[in-house]
Amino acid sequence: MYKEILQLVSFTLGMVFIIAILKRETFLTKPRAFLLVASLLMVIFSLPDVYLFSSIKYILAAGVAFLAIISLILMFQPGKQRYLFNSDQIARNLVDNALNQYESRLRVKNKILVVIPAYNEAENIEAVIKSAPKSVFKHRVELVIVDDGSNDGTSDIANAAGAMVIKSPINRGGGYALQLGFQFCKLAKMPFIVTMDADGQHEFSDFKNILQPLIEKDFDIVIGSRTLGSTEMKDQARSFGISIFNHIISFLTGSRTTDCSNSYRGFTLEALTKLNLFELRHHTAELLIEAARKKVKVCEVPVHIKERNSGTSKKGSNLVYGLRFALSILTSWWRAAKH
Repeated sequence: MYKEILQLVSFTLGMVFIIAILKRETFLTKPRAFLLVASLLMVIFSLPDVYLFSSIKYILAAGVAFLAIISLILMFQPGKQRYLFNSDQIARNLVDNALNQYESRLRVKNKILVVIPAYNEAENIEAVIKSAPKSVFKHRVELVIVDDGSNDGTSDIANAAGAMVIKSPINRGGGYALQLGFQFCKLAKMPFIVTMDADGQHEFSDFKNILQPLIEKDFDIVIGSRTLGSTEMKDQARSFGISIFNHIISFLTGSRTTDCSNSYRGFTLEALTKLNLFELRHHTAELLIEAARKKVKVCEVPVHIKERNSGTSKKGSNLVYGLRFALSILTSWWRAAKH
């Protein structure tokens, strides 16, 4: 009799905690995550001890052990916690040299800077640069191409097309290139920053959609969403994976995300200075998680995503991309939850 009552109480309390955590609209802190795991344990172990549920208990125990091992691995990775510009003299020199080189162009007020990371995009970069508008909302538009160690002349073509160029001597990843661009914008005190891909998938026809909430001071970060807009993407497996990651990030941040992998984004300078970014490759998830932790105002707007103008994606196979993206979500949340 007492055992049944204890099981009922345990089940009820566990479900109350689970529902409360799932319905929250704030960042999933580490204590809340531990409470969620404990609540799941309470619910599972309060179920009748028939064969089916006994099997589930063993599976759950194995899952908890796996998460514990991953957590321990993450705890002992201090090298990945270092801020790039506190530890990398090459990165600091690249940004400082670019600031000196383009000093006269950066003096102009009311400017929007578009940061475009690029790796071996010689076939696409000129068309992207030439499609950019001269001004939007009475703000002059300037492009900075961050060449992530290309060996096909991407930076030379970008420079000839009139863009500012920061060239890394080696390939470090899209997140690294983006951090170079962000640091350049912060030191140049650009009021508005937009990020785009170099392969032509993002269109400047959506530029105003990205900028308007920032110009009107309604939001601090604007994310382009192909889910709210449209896409020519035909890879159903990758689309399904992105949908799963959208739900995971929505759960971790406490706010709805419909396109977690889209790098067509806009920022105010104030918002950008609040974010601590570390990921050198798959950076999009980290930015959403960090923005939620810092309580920065974020919104999504509809955009159209095209197929690449030419060439092949640098993201790798769906399996490799999915595993790396999942790891970036886990490490980004773990790092954010520690603060």
